[in-house]
Amino acid sequence: YLPALEKFDHVLEKNPDYYEGFIKRAYTHLKLNHFDETFADAEKALLLDNKRHEGYLIKGNQFRITIIMC
Repeated sequence: YLPALEKFDHVLEKNPDYYEGFIKRAYTHLKLNHFDETFADAEKALLLDNKRHEGYLIKGNQFRITIIMC
């Protein structure tokens, strides 16, 4: 997942308003258990477009995983 994360970082540096980039990077962070980064990317995606469901799903999955791990 780390090579994908680097590519998403590069893409988002060039296009900071790319909703899909934040969503995909958030999923990648979630797979790596980087929960703070997951939340931050989901929040950025929701700021760009709060009518799409993916950002909410990621935040919900992160919350569920965090509870399970406690």
